[in-house]
Amino acid sequence: MAMPTDNNNSQLSQGDRPILERLNHLDDRCNRIILVGQSEWVDRLIKSLHLCGIGETILWSPAVPTGQPDQVVRILSRSRL
Repeated sequence: MAMPTDNNNSQLSQGDRPILERLNHLDDRCNRIILVGQSEWVDRLIKSLHLCGIGETILWSPAVPTGQPDQVVRILSRSRL
Protein backbone atom coordinates (compact mmCIF):
# COMPACT_ATOMS: atom_id res chain seq x y z
CA MET A 1 0.00 0.00 0.00
CA ALA A 2 1.54 3.30 -1.05
CA MET A 3 1.44 5.96 1.61
CA PRO A 4 0.93 9.58 0.55
CA THR A 5 3.98 11.75 1.04
CA ASP A 6 4.25 15.15 2.66
CA ASN A 7 4.34 16.62 -0.85
CA ASN A 8 0.70 15.56 -1.20
CA ASN A 9 -0.62 17.18 1.99
CA SER A 10 -3.56 18.64 0.11
CA GLN A 11 -4.74 15.09 -0.61
CA LEU A 12 -4.57 13.96 3.02
CA SER A 13 -7.60 13.98 5.26
CA GLN A 14 -7.34 15.11 8.87
CA GLY A 15 -7.58 11.45 9.93
CA ASP A 16 -4.51 10.51 7.87
CA ARG A 17 -2.17 13.10 9.34
CA PRO A 18 -1.59 11.50 12.80
CA ILE A 19 -0.94 8.12 11.18
CA LEU A 20 1.62 9.52 8.76
CA GLU A 21 3.30 11.53 11.50
CA ARG A 22 3.60 8.39 13.63
CA LEU A 23 5.09 6.43 10.71
CA ASN A 24 7.55 9.23 9.93
CA HIS A 25 8.85 9.29 13.52
CA LEU A 26 9.52 5.57 13.90
CA ASP A 27 13.10 4.45 14.40
CA ASP A 28 14.71 3.63 11.03
CA ARG A 29 16.57 0.74 12.67
CA CYS A 30 13.42 -1.27 13.23
CA ASN A 31 11.08 -3.34 11.10
CA ARG A 32 7.34 -2.78 11.22
CA ILE A 33 4.14 -4.65 10.62
CA ILE A 34 1.30 -2.25 9.86
CA LEU A 35 -2.31 -3.41 9.94
CA VAL A 36 -5.08 -1.24 8.52
CA GLY A 37 -8.69 -2.36 8.48
CA GLN A 38 -11.89 -2.86 10.42
CA SER A 39 -11.11 -2.72 14.14
CA GLU A 40 -12.46 -6.20 14.92
CA TRP A 41 -10.45 -7.75 12.05
CA VAL A 42 -7.25 -5.99 13.14
CA ASP A 43 -7.70 -7.20 16.74
CA ARG A 44 -8.36 -10.79 15.63
CA LEU A 45 -5.32 -10.79 13.34
CA ILE A 46 -3.08 -9.46 16.12
CA LYS A 47 -4.25 -12.32 18.38
CA SER A 48 -3.62 -14.83 15.58
CA LEU A 49 -0.12 -13.44 14.98
CA HIS A 50 0.54 -13.68 18.72
CA LEU A 51 -0.45 -17.38 18.68
CA CYS A 52 2.07 -17.86 15.83
CA GLY A 53 4.80 -16.28 17.96
CA ILE A 54 4.86 -12.99 16.06
CA GLY A 55 4.66 -10.20 18.61
CA GLU A 56 2.98 -10.07 21.97
CA THR A 57 -0.41 -8.41 21.78
CA ILE A 58 0.70 -5.71 24.25
CA LEU A 59 3.57 -4.63 21.95
CA TRP A 60 1.21 -3.32 19.26
CA SER A 61 0.38 0.37 19.19
CA PRO A 62 -3.08 1.44 20.29
CA ALA A 63 -5.68 1.52 17.52
CA VAL A 64 -5.62 4.86 15.72
CA PRO A 65 -8.65 5.85 13.63
CA THR A 66 -7.87 6.45 9.96
CA GLY A 67 -10.74 8.81 9.29
CA GLN A 68 -12.68 6.09 7.47
CA PRO A 69 -15.72 4.52 9.20
CA ASP A 70 -14.67 1.72 11.58
CA GLN A 71 -11.12 1.61 10.19
CA VAL A 72 -8.02 1.72 12.36
CA VAL A 73 -4.28 1.31 12.02
CA ARG A 74 -2.03 -0.52 14.49
CA ILE A 75 1.75 -0.85 14.26
CA LEU A 76 4.19 -3.41 15.65
CA SER A 77 7.82 -2.22 15.66
CA ARG A 78 10.65 -4.65 16.27
CA SER A 79 14.38 -4.03 16.42
CA ARG A 80 16.44 -5.54 13.65
CA LEU A 81 18.56 -8.42 14.83
